[in-house]
Amino acid sequence: KFLEDYIKQSLLPLCLSLNFDTIKLLKDDDRKIVLTIMKDDSEDNSIKLIKMLRAAASANRDLIFAYVGWEQWEGFVEAFDVNRWTSLPRMVVWDGKEEYYS
Repeated sequence: KFLEDYIKQSLLPLCLSLNFDTIKLLKDDDRKIVLTIMKDDSEDNSIKLIKMLRAAASANRDLIFAYVGWEQWEGFVEAFDVNRWTSLPRMVVWDGKEEYYS
């Protein structure tokens, strides 16, 4: 069981950018997803935040750390009650299906 969990956790990067392909990878993983929603994932401040997320992810392998830019994937982040008036960045814990906590 330990080896199986280790291999499964090693398949994904420490912190991943969400897109259609990575969402498919997450469907087979039972871990909770710590999702950070930022305005634009290519801004300097966002890049610094992503580095901090990677550091947190290395210490918390029982969670998946991911990020998404509102400007890059507006339709997806609206499912988390995020719109142009929402103060960003915003972090939610998501089960990968329907439930999330902010």
